[in-house]
Amino acid sequence: MKKIISLLTILLILVGCSSNSSTQISDKDDVLFKIEDTSVTKGEVYNMLRYQQVGQIIINDAQNMLVESKVELTDEIRAEAQEMLEESKEQFGDYFEAYYGSGDDEELLETVFIPAVRQRKLLENYFEDNKDTIISEADPVKLNILYYDSQETAQNAIDLLNDGKSIADVLDELGTTSNHGVSREEPTVIAKNKLDDVVVRFIESEEGLLKNFTKSPLMDVTEAKFYVVKLIEDDNEALTEEYKEVFLADQEAGSKVIVDLFKAANFEVYDQAIYDGIKANEQLSDFFPNN
Repeated sequence: MKKIISLLTILLILVGCSSNSSTQISDKDDVLFKIEDTSVTKGEVYNMLRYQQVGQIIINDAQNMLVESKVELTDEIRAEAQEMLEESKEQFGDYFEAYYGSGDDEELLETVFIPAVRQRKLLENYFEDNKDTIISEADPVKLNILYYDSQETAQNAIDLLNDGKSIADVLDELGTTSNHGVSREEPTVIAKNKLDDVVVRFIESEEGLLKNFTKSPLMDVTEAKFYVVKLIEDDNEALTEEYKEVFLADQEAGSKVIVDLFKAANFEVYDQAIYDGIKANEQLSDFFPNN
């Protein structure tokens, strides 16, 4: 039903578009459906949809159109989507239907998994085409980073590491969660601009470049955050492939890609209410159609 409504919205917008901010529907009095003695016309549906989160509906459909135009549907993509479907069934078990709905496998492939694979391919292609710029702006690093809510606990972690304990041992003893982050045994690959300043200053210092754990906790006293950090790698070229996976999983990065592609495709809207809905959409911050 949602797919039908969204397609209907696109069709209604495309019918009779003019260059001003208020679209006129030439056949607005045509009846779309009738229940008992009540008829609903094209004009009534259009005006209703304009004010019911239509900005998100338009964004979703425009994004799907963009993906379909730039990523060919191949046997490889179908196979990857089928594999993703099977993995999801195994992962969610009895909760699969609650998460994905009651559609059969073919319907889920067409509406969920194939679009997801094609969108990932679009992001992969964008990354490869803009790799140098993306890596330069992100300036990624690979590091171990442990998060704590008190200086005492952070110092305990350092003492345990100095005593020869592994990161796994430290996490078992002191826990993995804090109010500001989750500590993990595995190293983190991250854009430098996503790290707190105190962490960046350390990994760029002479001490940090020795690639040993901090001798004392790094403190962000304004928010009572304490870090134990060890730099592992800061060479951009060496981290390119690992950062690619981070980029592909980053919702913020994905939204930026869509904005860039919308701009390149000259995404234009001819209705003020729809324009305002897109402009206010948090997913595509600072995106203004028709510019």
